Amino acid sequence: MRHIFKFLILFSLVCTVTNLVPISVIMIVLLPMALIGLFYRRDFLRFEKIELYIILLFAYVIISSTLYNRSAFLDFDFYRRDGNFIISYLVLFVFIFLPLAVNINVDRAFYVIFAFFFVASIVAFFGMPLDEEGVYRFLFISHNAAGGFYSVVAAACMGLWVVKRRPLYLLYSLAFVVCLYETDSRGSVLAIIAAIGYGLTLRFKRPGTVFIIFLAIQFLIVLDTYPTWVSMGKIMSVGANFTINQDVDFDRAGTFIDRLYYLWPRAFDNFIHSPLLGMGFGSFDDLWYRYTTVIPHIFTIKDHQFIRHTDSHAHNSTFTILAELGLVGYTLFVLLFGQILNKIRQMHQYDPGLSLALQMSFWTCVFSSATEHRITTPAQMIPFFTLFGIGYVKYFGKRREKASAHSIPAVHGTPTPEPAVTPEQGHTP
Repeated sequence: MRHIFKFLILFSLVCTVTNLVPISVIMIVLLPMALIGLFYRRDFLRFEKIELYIILLFAYVIISSTLYNRSAFLDFDFYRRDGNFIISYLVLFVFIFLPLAVNINVDRAFYVIFAFFFVASIVAFFGMPLDEEGVYRFLFISHNAAGGFYSVVAAACMGLWVVKRRPLYLLYSLAFVVCLYETDSRGSVLAIIAAIGYGLTLRFKRPGTVFIIFLAIQFLIVLDTYPTWVSMGKIMSVGANFTINQDVDFDRAGTFIDRLYYLWPRAFDNFIHSPLLGMGFGSFDDLWYRYTTVIPHIFTIKDHQFIRHTDSHAHNSTFTILAELGLVGYTLFVLLFGQILNKIRQMHQYDPGLSLALQMSFWTCVFSSATEHRITTPAQMIPFFTLFGIGYVKYFGKRREKASAHSIPAVHGTPTPEPAVTPEQGHTP
């Protein structure tokens, strides 16, 4: 059983660099494991909240995709771009429903994982060519994907070093920060700075208030830029760069302007036309179209659109999700991530270092979603879900479920407290 769990961890790490693993292989391996875990249960009708929310989210995405464009499931570009949600969240799904009782040594597992990332980064730094703009992409397809990855693993290493004070974690943190800087992914840099600032000032307290402020800032911006976009004739963006007139050309240095005045308003426009259910999963990129109202102010569809899957998304997870899945889909995302954060905070009683590392990574993922649609990308979410999954299986998995069945009754899904394990003590694998 332990070998299966180790294989899942290794496979997840390799899947992080998705351009090195065929998508068909990922689906063939993960999908059966997910289905086995879902149905191999002692009480099939009894779900924890985190289990229920991820099931509902997957079901909603699949239904939305099927109703909008059922042929997307046979399109490679769908999984590469819009459908990368399926790849990333299958990893989380498998860890949550893993039908194994695994008593893993978390500290040793993290040593191996970060050593793997460290060696791979060194090899990529000296062995992979720079892109056309002179930016390091390492083993990833884009520099932003590399930036998302290094922001998450750097944040996790920082959290581990703060608590455990091991020199190796400090070395990894510095190395991953250097790699992050070399990717020139500005949104990733801003995200990890925001996560560090949140940790230093509020110690990750009042997460609900912080998240509301985070959302409010985004909506205040789009409410200011949306009228400008409308006054320009609701320009439907095609690429990442735009020429406003003969005198002003926005190249990469102006991509924030592109997002704020073109991509965010366009997604917001989709949302306000179909606020409850959205336009359909994977629909934001599609051009050219007209709105056809099905239920006024509740549900609208795109008509006569040219369906495509590109990188020209809204560069913002909040507005992309609202545009494609509406308030229903966005609520499911928030509920799922709320449960993930709840589990991370509960881990503090068992392993403070792990809890802090995951909180650092969690908020880095959240804050990065303001400048990219990062909350679904495999390069960022697979390493986070893998680190979280190891802790989840260790402290909330089947072994805990069996132990709690013979102990004093407790709230379902809340493990019986036990002393935190020091790195020197460890666990028997």
